[in-house]
Amino acid sequence: MYRQYRVGELPDIQIPHRALIAPLQALSQRDNKVAQLLFDVVVQAVVDNADNLMTRGEKDTWIQQLHDSVNVIISNSYICNPDMLRAVLHLVINNDIIVSPDALAAGHLEALGVLVLERQVLLAQKGLGKDLPPPQKKLKIDSSSQLNTSTWINMAELYKSLSMWDVVRGIIHSKLGKIKSETREALEAEATSDSVQAFVFYRTALNTQWAEEPDPTEVSC
Repeated sequence: MYRQYRVGELPDIQIPHRALIAPLQALSQRDNKVAQLLFDVVVQAVVDNADNLMTRGEKDTWIQQLHDSVNVIISNSYICNPDMLRAVLHLVINNDIIVSPDALAAGHLEALGVLVLERQVLLAQKGLGKDLPPPQKKLKIDSSSQLNTSTWINMAELYKSLSMWDVVRGIIHSKLGKIKSETREALEAEATSDSVQAFVFYRTALNTQWAEEPDPTEVSC
Protein backbone atom coordinates (compact mmCIF):
# COMPACT_ATOMS: atom_id res chain seq x y z
CA MET A 1 0.00 0.00 0.00
CA TYR A 2 1.32 3.42 -1.00
CA ARG A 3 -1.57 5.51 0.29
CA GLN A 4 -3.06 5.74 3.77
CA TYR A 5 -6.55 7.24 3.85
CA ARG A 6 -7.78 9.20 6.83
CA VAL A 7 -10.48 7.52 8.90
CA GLY A 8 -13.20 9.74 10.39
CA GLU A 9 -15.95 12.19 9.56
CA LEU A 10 -13.82 14.61 7.51
CA PRO A 11 -13.05 13.42 3.95
CA ASP A 12 -9.45 12.85 2.94
CA ILE A 13 -9.21 15.47 0.17
CA GLN A 14 -5.66 16.71 0.65
CA ILE A 15 -3.43 14.47 -1.47
CA PRO A 16 0.28 15.44 -1.47
CA HIS A 17 2.39 14.99 -4.60
CA ARG A 18 4.27 12.08 -3.05
CA ALA A 19 1.00 10.14 -2.81
CA LEU A 20 0.86 10.13 -6.62
CA ILE A 21 4.58 9.84 -7.32
CA ALA A 22 5.28 6.82 -5.11
CA PRO A 23 2.78 4.42 -6.77
CA LEU A 24 3.73 5.65 -10.25
CA GLN A 25 7.38 5.03 -9.47
CA ALA A 26 6.64 1.54 -8.16
CA LEU A 27 4.52 0.71 -11.21
CA SER A 28 7.14 1.96 -13.67
CA GLN A 29 9.75 -0.28 -12.02
CA ARG A 30 7.57 -3.30 -12.81
CA ASP A 31 6.12 -2.39 -16.21
CA ASN A 32 8.36 -1.30 -19.09
CA LYS A 33 5.53 0.23 -21.09
CA VAL A 34 4.40 2.38 -18.16
CA ALA A 35 8.02 3.38 -17.54
CA GLN A 36 8.37 4.49 -21.17
CA LEU A 37 5.15 6.52 -21.06
CA LEU A 38 6.13 8.10 -17.74
CA PHE A 39 9.56 9.02 -19.07
CA ASP A 40 8.00 10.60 -22.17
CA VAL A 41 5.52 12.65 -20.16
CA VAL A 42 7.93 13.82 -17.45
CA VAL A 43 10.80 14.82 -19.76
CA GLN A 44 8.50 16.50 -22.28
CA ALA A 45 6.80 18.42 -19.47
CA VAL A 46 10.17 19.75 -18.29
CA VAL A 47 11.08 20.67 -21.88
CA ASP A 48 7.78 22.47 -22.46
CA ASN A 49 8.04 24.39 -19.19
CA ALA A 50 11.75 25.19 -19.29
CA ASP A 51 11.06 28.91 -19.61
CA ASN A 52 9.07 28.91 -16.37
CA LEU A 53 11.36 26.58 -14.42
CA MET A 54 14.76 28.07 -15.26
CA THR A 55 16.53 31.33 -15.89
CA ARG A 56 17.80 32.07 -19.39
CA GLY A 57 21.33 30.95 -18.59
CA GLU A 58 20.17 27.80 -16.79
CA LYS A 59 17.91 26.93 -19.71
CA ASP A 60 20.70 27.24 -22.30
CA THR A 61 23.00 25.08 -20.18
CA TRP A 62 20.30 22.50 -19.57
CA ILE A 63 19.40 22.29 -23.27
CA GLN A 64 23.01 21.61 -24.19
CA GLN A 65 23.29 18.98 -21.43
CA LEU A 66 20.10 17.34 -22.70
CA HIS A 67 21.46 17.18 -26.25
CA ASP A 68 24.75 15.72 -25.01
CA SER A 69 23.04 13.17 -22.74
CA VAL A 70 20.69 11.97 -25.48
CA ASN A 71 23.64 11.45 -27.83
CA VAL A 72 25.51 9.48 -25.15
CA ILE A 73 22.49 7.22 -24.58
CA ILE A 74 22.05 6.58 -28.30
CA SER A 75 25.77 5.99 -28.90
CA ASN A 76 25.63 3.32 -26.16
CA SER A 77 22.28 1.97 -27.32
CA TYR A 78 23.54 -1.60 -27.71
CA ILE A 79 23.40 -1.90 -23.90
CA CYS A 80 20.07 -0.06 -23.48
CA ASN A 81 16.67 -1.53 -22.82
CA PRO A 82 14.71 -1.21 -26.11
CA ASP A 83 11.83 0.55 -24.34
CA MET A 84 14.22 3.11 -22.91
CA LEU A 85 15.81 3.71 -26.30
CA ARG A 86 12.38 3.96 -27.92
CA ALA A 87 11.41 6.68 -25.45
CA VAL A 88 14.65 8.58 -26.14
CA LEU A 89 14.12 8.40 -29.91
CA HIS A 90 10.59 9.73 -29.50
CA LEU A 91 12.09 12.62 -27.53
CA VAL A 92 14.57 13.22 -30.36
CA ILE A 93 11.85 13.24 -33.03
CA ASN A 94 9.41 15.42 -31.10
CA ASN A 95 12.04 18.05 -30.25
CA ASP A 96 14.38 18.00 -33.27
CA ILE A 97 17.46 16.98 -31.29
CA ILE A 98 20.43 16.48 -33.60
CA VAL A 99 22.07 13.06 -33.11
CA SER A 100 24.99 11.29 -34.72
CA PRO A 101 23.79 9.13 -37.66
CA ASP A 102 26.44 6.49 -36.91
CA ALA A 103 24.90 5.74 -33.50
CA LEU A 104 21.42 4.79 -34.71
CA ALA A 105 22.26 1.48 -36.36
CA ALA A 106 23.12 -0.26 -33.08
CA GLY A 107 19.75 0.19 -31.39
CA HIS A 108 17.75 -2.39 -33.38
CA LEU A 109 14.88 0.08 -33.73
CA GLU A 110 15.32 0.63 -37.44
CA ALA A 111 11.93 2.22 -38.16
CA LEU A 112 12.41 4.91 -35.51
CA GLY A 113 16.01 5.38 -36.62
CA VAL A 114 14.80 6.08 -40.16
CA LEU A 115 12.30 8.64 -38.84
CA VAL A 116 15.07 10.39 -36.89
CA LEU A 117 17.38 10.61 -39.92
CA GLU A 118 14.62 11.69 -42.29
CA ARG A 119 13.66 14.43 -39.84
CA GLN A 120 17.29 15.58 -39.69
CA VAL A 121 17.44 15.64 -43.49
CA LEU A 122 14.38 17.91 -43.59
CA LEU A 123 15.85 20.21 -40.95
CA ALA A 124 19.18 20.41 -42.79
CA GLN A 125 17.49 21.16 -46.12
CA LYS A 126 15.45 23.94 -44.50
CA GLY A 127 18.50 25.30 -42.71
CA LEU A 128 17.01 24.59 -39.29
CA GLY A 129 18.48 23.13 -36.16
CA LYS A 130 15.70 23.72 -33.70
CA ASP A 131 16.64 23.65 -30.05
CA LEU A 132 14.47 22.56 -27.13
CA PRO A 133 12.00 24.25 -26.82
CA PRO A 134 11.71 26.75 -29.77
CA PRO A 135 14.82 28.79 -29.11
CA GLN A 136 15.18 32.35 -27.95
CA LYS A 137 18.90 32.00 -28.58
CA LYS A 138 20.19 29.61 -31.22
CA LEU A 139 22.82 27.21 -29.95
CA LYS A 140 25.86 26.42 -32.01
CA ILE A 141 25.50 23.14 -33.90
CA ASP A 142 28.68 21.30 -34.79
CA SER A 143 29.53 19.92 -38.24
CA SER A 144 28.17 16.46 -37.40
CA SER A 145 24.67 17.90 -37.45
CA GLN A 146 24.97 18.98 -41.08
CA LEU A 147 23.53 16.85 -43.86
CA ASN A 148 26.36 14.70 -45.20
CA THR A 149 27.21 11.36 -46.78
CA SER A 150 27.22 9.61 -43.40
CA THR A 151 23.53 10.45 -42.94
CA TRP A 152 22.56 8.86 -46.27
CA ILE A 153 24.77 5.80 -45.73
CA ASN A 154 23.27 5.14 -42.30
CA MET A 155 19.76 5.68 -43.64
CA ALA A 156 20.46 3.14 -46.39
CA GLU A 157 21.77 0.69 -43.77
CA LEU A 158 18.60 1.08 -41.69
CA TYR A 159 16.39 0.54 -44.73
CA LYS A 160 18.52 -2.49 -45.60
CA SER A 161 17.78 -3.93 -42.15
CA LEU A 162 14.08 -3.47 -42.95
CA SER A 163 14.61 -5.31 -46.29
CA MET A 164 13.36 -2.27 -48.21
CA TRP A 165 15.75 -2.75 -51.11
CA ASP A 166 14.05 -0.37 -53.54
CA VAL A 167 14.61 2.47 -51.07
CA VAL A 168 18.23 1.39 -50.52
CA ARG A 169 18.87 1.48 -54.27
CA GLY A 170 17.17 4.86 -54.55
CA ILE A 171 19.33 6.38 -51.82
CA ILE A 172 22.54 4.99 -53.25
CA HIS A 173 21.83 6.01 -56.85
CA SER A 174 20.39 9.47 -56.15
CA LYS A 175 22.24 10.60 -53.01
CA LEU A 176 25.61 8.86 -52.84
CA GLY A 177 26.92 9.61 -56.31
CA LYS A 178 28.91 7.19 -58.42
CA ILE A 179 29.27 3.58 -57.31
CA LYS A 180 31.15 0.69 -58.84
CA SER A 181 29.32 -1.97 -60.82
CA GLU A 182 30.54 -4.55 -58.29
CA THR A 183 28.84 -2.62 -55.48
CA ARG A 184 25.60 -2.54 -57.46
CA GLU A 185 25.83 -6.30 -58.03
CA ALA A 186 26.57 -6.85 -54.33
CA LEU A 187 23.39 -4.97 -53.41
CA GLU A 188 21.38 -7.11 -55.82
CA ALA A 189 22.88 -10.24 -54.26
CA GLU A 190 22.01 -9.02 -50.77
CA ALA A 191 18.45 -8.33 -51.90
CA THR A 192 18.11 -12.01 -52.85
CA SER A 193 19.72 -13.17 -49.56
CA ASP A 194 22.83 -14.43 -51.37
CA SER A 195 25.29 -13.37 -48.67
CA VAL A 196 28.26 -15.29 -50.06
CA GLN A 197 27.98 -13.75 -53.52
CA ALA A 198 27.44 -10.30 -51.96
CA PHE A 199 30.63 -10.71 -49.92
CA VAL A 200 32.57 -11.64 -53.07
CA PHE A 201 31.28 -8.59 -54.94
CA TYR A 202 32.00 -6.24 -52.03
CA ARG A 203 35.53 -7.58 -51.68
CA THR A 204 36.08 -7.19 -55.41
CA ALA A 205 34.80 -3.61 -55.25
CA LEU A 206 37.27 -2.78 -52.49
CA ASN A 207 40.18 -4.21 -54.48
CA THR A 208 39.21 -2.73 -57.86
CA GLN A 209 40.43 0.64 -59.07
CA TRP A 210 38.08 3.05 -60.81
CA ALA A 211 38.32 2.85 -64.60
CA GLU A 212 38.05 6.65 -64.63
CA GLU A 213 38.93 8.49 -61.47
CA PRO A 214 35.72 10.27 -60.32
CA ASP A 215 35.34 13.47 -58.35
CA PRO A 216 35.98 12.51 -54.68
CA THR A 217 32.73 14.24 -53.68
CA GLU A 218 30.79 11.83 -55.91
CA VAL A 219 32.21 8.56 -54.60
CA SER A 220 30.45 6.35 -52.04
CA CYS A 221 32.15 2.99 -52.55
